[in-house]
Amino acid sequence: MNRSRHSQLTESLGKSAKASVNGHQNSHKQSSSTERHSIRRFNSYGFIKCVKEAYNSSRLKTDRAEEDKDLVIKSKKNYEWYSVAIPSIDPRLSVNVRFYNSSVNIKDLTGFNNTGNICLWPSEEIMALFCAKNSAIFDNKSVCELGGGMTCLAALLIGKFSQPKEVFLTDGNEASFENLEKICDRNEFECSVECCLLQWNKNLNYGDLEERFDYILCADCLFFDEFREDLCGTIFKLLKNDGTCLIFAPNRQNTFHKFVDMAKIKFECMIVNDYDLEVWERHLSEKENNSEYDEDIHYPLLLKLKKRTKQTNDFCKMVL
Repeated sequence: MNRSRHSQLTESLGKSAKASVNGHQNSHKQSSSTERHSIRRFNSYGFIKCVKEAYNSSRLKTDRAEEDKDLVIKSKKNYEWYSVAIPSIDPRLSVNVRFYNSSVNIKDLTGFNNTGNICLWPSEEIMALFCAKNSAIFDNKSVCELGGGMTCLAALLIGKFSQPKEVFLTDGNEASFENLEKICDRNEFECSVECCLLQWNKNLNYGDLEERFDYILCADCLFFDEFREDLCGTIFKLLKNDGTCLIFAPNRQNTFHKFVDMAKIKFECMIVNDYDLEVWERHLSEKENNSEYDEDIHYPLLLKLKKRTKQTNDFCKMVL
């Protein structure tokens, strides 16, 4: 596997972008808005299978030799390794993912935003499933997942199920970035997979990442008012002129549509409700049978973005 860390980009983003968000970040974590948007009563659609890994003696010895500091962190933060697969597609293809369990103190996870650090949200689950089912569209393409939290599961599965040119796993939280590096070290891919500490800033120069990606992926990152404009600007900078951005996110008290209204300035936008028959049927079943299921915060809509150009006049007819 060919991996690099984009150390210069990481350093510049870690300094300049932090300055733009640290001013409101602490109050952000404690806000009632965060608690309202992040509430979890429904955990999973059940498409992803996670099996806890058991350490063998040789692996534990290697981990101790290479991750002394991480072993100390482990005793404090209590993470576990899992084998993650989508049985309905191919149970033999799996990725090794490190999850922090629910006992982690959210105060320990400081950074750009930490709501994606604790668990796998339904939007990420569905985006990962969608990407695995439509793996061919990513062949020979440059792919980037923005705000992927602790796992960037969709991007990881693209590395397994597809034959992309390259895949970037990114998040703006330092703890997430470090966890992504651990995950990449544990897995092997036939394509280039890179981890990047990348924070959204519409005014930032992203260097060689600008207009680099054929596909940009994003799951459930639209609900913070403060970051919506920066996310939109970052997508526009990183996406190729003929590229496509796929965003999976629930309505969340109309925050989805607030982003769409903002994105229309730079992008042609298409909203798709029933993008996958299996997911749609599971959604309808949960609505009817699960009292804890709330469509507004659990069912991810699909938003497709393409840059506004002369060639996008017929965007409404666009297919993946």
